[in-house]
Amino acid sequence: MNILFVVEPNFLNDHVGVRRVINYYYNEFKKLGREIYFTTYHNGEFNFVCAGEFPEKYKNSYSIRDFAPLTNEVLSISKIFGKSGVARQRDFLKKEKIAKNLSDFDDILITAPWLVDDKFPVLKNTSGIVYDVIPNLVSLNEIWFNGRYANLFKFTHQHKQGFEYFIRNSKKILHISENTKSDFALMKKYLKTTAVEHVVLPYEINSNISNEVRGTEPIKILCVNFFDVRKNFENGIQVLRKLKKEMDFELYLVGGPRMNARDIYNSLKLLDSDGIRYKWWLSGSDLTLRKLYQECDCLFFPSIYEGLGLPILEAQDYGKPCVTSNSSSCKEINYFGDLTCDYRDIDSFVANLKKIKSGNYRINSSVHKEYVSQLQARYEHVGQIF
Repeated sequence: MNILFVVEPNFLNDHVGVRRVINYYYNEFKKLGREIYFTTYHNGEFNFVCAGEFPEKYKNSYSIRDFAPLTNEVLSISKIFGKSGVARQRDFLKKEKIAKNLSDFDDILITAPWLVDDKFPVLKNTSGIVYDVIPNLVSLNEIWFNGRYANLFKFTHQHKQGFEYFIRNSKKILHISENTKSDFALMKKYLKTTAVEHVVLPYEINSNISNEVRGTEPIKILCVNFFDVRKNFENGIQVLRKLKKEMDFELYLVGGPRMNARDIYNSLKLLDSDGIRYKWWLSGSDLTLRKLYQECDCLFFPSIYEGLGLPILEAQDYGKPCVTSNSSSCKEINYFGDLTCDYRDIDSFVANLKKIKSGNYRINSSVHKEYVSQLQARYEHVGQIF
């Protein structure tokens, strides 16, 4: 049996989280012995079908060039947006063109709802991946962020088109978290569907656990994609400034700017005035991110809303505790419930970060493994669905 992945032409470059979800499904279908093909779609055209070996064969095709991080000494507004450091990745889909009709495939996986437009044809045996319903929830005033929403209406329309296509035409709708499935119910309110909905956590969970007490050394706090109004940036800055008054720490930041450069600059200057030392990798590679997960003592992730919260799973995979909000899917996947709190609760975030220093967050490793086993059992697997 075969399966066709419908992807964006630049999916190796943009949407790191989406790329990792696609990679997860690719590996799962490979385990099932499926023949896997890819096609790009844009503006009414399926460009061609190709056999893809993702990521092994073309692993050198999507490396991001690492630049030295921005630090307290070299910060400037021009560098915030002028130092993205992304080497455009060669698209492996330009290789090995194969003559196949779309009707030849047993299954077709639409890897993002925003791929679907008015010209997208009705295809048989399609499944669609739902990552989050954020722009639609914002437009319905179901959630609210304090900041500017760049391209909100465009994103909302693109998501809505894709979601309605999934609801009307797909056989399966694949959610990346239980929270996303719950929120997606709003999109089905006025539409009937015969699609079967599934929740597949696109990540292989393990039971690593770190119980170290940090002693006298300053802890290293990692923030991923911090400069984004959805990530609770403003409250996060307040937490870090208040924490500095009570203990010393080093701050690692990774991920490009997703908000106004002046707001970022002013906030970093405030951190600097408080004596907080930071390093910011604007476009760190996967290798850099793995290194930071290894070196940090914890992840600080105070997000207001997540479809999944992949950095939480990744940090825990390295045995690192995560101080997060208890919003949306964050509470669903954070192993350490006592390190979560309301995203508006500055004092609780500070208290939880202090627990990392003392080790007071620790739990028995056998209890932890049992919890992870229960978490794994909550989700379906690709082999069960296809």
